[in-house]
Amino acid sequence: MNNLINGRGTPDTDFGVRGEVVLYGKKGQRLQARVVTLLSEPNRILCGATDEELQETYLSMLDERGRIDQSFGNLGTTVFKLSDFFPEWGLAQPYSVKFDSAHGKYVLGYFARKDGFNRATGLARFDLNGQLDKAFGNNGVMLWSLDVKEAVPVSSKVQKVEQPLTDKGRDYHGSMELLDDGGVLLLTTLDDRGWVDRAFLVKVKSSGTLDEGYGNRGWRLVIRGSSGFVIGEDLVRLGDDFLVAASEGSPVKKWFVGRYDAEGELDTGFAVEGYYDGAPSVKDIILKRDDRSRFYIVGTSDNGVPQYLFLKLQRRGLNGEEDPLFGDQGWTGSISNDFSDIYMTKAVLYNLKSTVVVAGYAYLRGGSDSQAFIGSIEQDMGWDDGFGDTGKIVFSKDQIIHDLAVQEDRKIVFVSSKNRESGSFAIFRLHG
Repeated sequence: MNNLINGRGTPDTDFGVRGEVVLYGKKGQRLQARVVTLLSEPNRILCGATDEELQETYLSMLDERGRIDQSFGNLGTTVFKLSDFFPEWGLAQPYSVKFDSAHGKYVLGYFARKDGFNRATGLARFDLNGQLDKAFGNNGVMLWSLDVKEAVPVSSKVQKVEQPLTDKGRDYHGSMELLDDGGVLLLTTLDDRGWVDRAFLVKVKSSGTLDEGYGNRGWRLVIRGSSGFVIGEDLVRLGDDFLVAASEGSPVKKWFVGRYDAEGELDTGFAVEGYYDGAPSVKDIILKRDDRSRFYIVGTSDNGVPQYLFLKLQRRGLNGEEDPLFGDQGWTGSISNDFSDIYMTKAVLYNLKSTVVVAGYAYLRGGSDSQAFIGSIEQDMGWDDGFGDTGKIVFSKDQIIHDLAVQEDRKIVFVSSKNRESGSFAIFRLHG
């Protein structure tokens, strides 16, 4: 069934203006929408955005039709500037936003760049009215890196050529999980002293300070083997434990999933001595089932050249054991014969047990152009043919997908831009 017949995968024209919402700042300037999350009772869409020119970070609330909810913050929006809290630091760029329903707080994860590199990670926490929670960190904002720890910025003496944001859709490799006590566990990838990228697990207490009982007084390195070059891809909580997807090495990479306990120690009872190395070769995203008896890995194949020709979905048991339905290789799919290498940027479970919605981009064969896509995969391993064109929507060459969420009615909300042009960021919604 094609999307022209049933409408699935087409723009929801009841959302915003013909399926598109543009966010504006306090001076009427267009913002760069970055991340979204969904709320219920009432149905709302919470958005993190930036003003790159003014170095400001915004949190905005939309109603179910994409209109600004003016009861939130100051006429629907709240704004802060990282340098007001931590001098010498520039833009706080959001990579995740979540609602802590148990404590009635909105939590925004961000990263900060210095000398052209990702050098720090941080959190901003907001009350239900949209105001910064002044009991958290430094009047609502905290910042951490290996050099500056939580508070005092240190000017780097290492002068390097600026590293541009070239990974389409993923400006930053990191993730965060909310904890029962109001704290947050972060997986962050930061430039370390101008030499390599390293991945860290960082545990932040509800007060906004580090939990010094965790790991190395609040943080621990994610490291495996002899290479110090590790990129953290994703973090998922499973009960009291945490699964981490990461890659080791450069330029040749090997991906793995490790499990860590609540104290930051590797759990050697998971898979083989704490690590799962099986399919897919590239492990980008981990998804958890609601019953916690299974988890999914979304990634791609790697033939060693390297080439990443196929999208992969794998399901494993809680301790990394094989799922008989998926076997040791899992499900394999392609976007179309027009494309070669595939890169994943986002994946979510619809209602936690029926459908996996994925987003990424794929390079056209014989050239340097790429196209973004959104796909719908049934968890019994197959494209959802009722969505789009045989399970997929492919966008124009210049479009990039930065974040994605799925509503209870299957509608897909996503953030997109045209090659990161500052005036092109917007929020869209599709019929799912």
